[in-house]
Amino acid sequence: MNTIKTSAITLLVLLLFFQSYSQEYQIQGQISGNIPEGTTLYLQVLDKNSNTFISIDSTLSKDNHFTFQGQTKAKSLSSITLEEQQHIFVLQKGKIQANIEINKDNQSMFYGSQENQQISTFLSKLKQQTNDIQQYRKENAIVFEKAVDQQDYRSIDSIQSDFALTWNTYVRDLQDTIDQQIIQDPNSITSAFLVYQQLNSGHMEKQKALSIYKNFSKEIKNSNIGELIFALTQQPASVLQLGELPITLIDQSVFEFQQNDKDLILIHLWASWCQSCSEQLHVLEDFYTKNSQNNIKIISINIDMNPEELQQYLQEHNMPWSHAISTPAIMDFFATKSIPTLYAFDKKGQLIQTNHLQQQSMELLQGELSHK
Repeated sequence: MNTIKTSAITLLVLLLFFQSYSQEYQIQGQISGNIPEGTTLYLQVLDKNSNTFISIDSTLSKDNHFTFQGQTKAKSLSSITLEEQQHIFVLQKGKIQANIEINKDNQSMFYGSQENQQISTFLSKLKQQTNDIQQYRKENAIVFEKAVDQQDYRSIDSIQSDFALTWNTYVRDLQDTIDQQIIQDPNSITSAFLVYQQLNSGHMEKQKALSIYKNFSKEIKNSNIGELIFALTQQPASVLQLGELPITLIDQSVFEFQQNDKDLILIHLWASWCQSCSEQLHVLEDFYTKNSQNNIKIISINIDMNPEELQQYLQEHNMPWSHAISTPAIMDFFATKSIPTLYAFDKKGQLIQTNHLQQQSMELLQGELSHK
């Protein structure tokens, strides 16, 4: 009898343990907009090992509704993907209500917990700011094209000047929104997601991300986003040796580090479609103007044009330094996640700085030259 009682107690303890370790969730969703009946939706979780969203479940829409249910061990940054659009939320125990809009903005709201309401509200705010930037760029492009057609060079100069000022204000406001969220509420999944995005794109230093991570609660540290942030901060810095990469320039000459005698080599990756590349170009222009007589080498590598298109582009823009077209070997070598990106190498061919043409970073490079 005692043996039976002991076994029953042991079984109860085990059941309680596993229930606390793995807890049930249910997602009930509604889709606003026209989608075909039976459209597939994917439930994806950010995987800490591959640093990508992987599908853990799928379902079909019925009368513009859908349901997911299962078990989760910890809060996880996740997404519901519908028609190639990701809708970010926090997967956790309990009931989660999802409202997804299928329109040009692809907005979504998730309810059922403070974390989901916060991240949905914040991402909607960020989406609105991004839409404002895109709308401004679209409107400005129409006015600019009209001025070009009319060869109104005074208006062209004025439009470019106003655009640079306004664009920088928009981008600064967007970054301020992100920074304020992290500062004001650092111990939240929303802030952890933003830290991850900034760190993963190269816009946040590992040391800064690690200092924020240390203040996370145990729950966030144990979440997939917390574990991934920590893993990224622990990755050793890749040691790029420029001597390993010959670069063929558009004049068909080949830059090889073994024949280099420059104190500073700057490799600049950019694209013609990249608005921030255009807006930040003046930083590189200023650096070149100040140092064209110094012992430096600048190579801009374009990733979206053929040689003829690049030659034409250079005739219309002031970029009086060396240029090259990207190759698979170049892209593999640098593994760039965002543009514009500038890689600075010293006389030995060792990487000394990576930046995105921020003024402060270029001033540090200027200081390096001053000590030569």
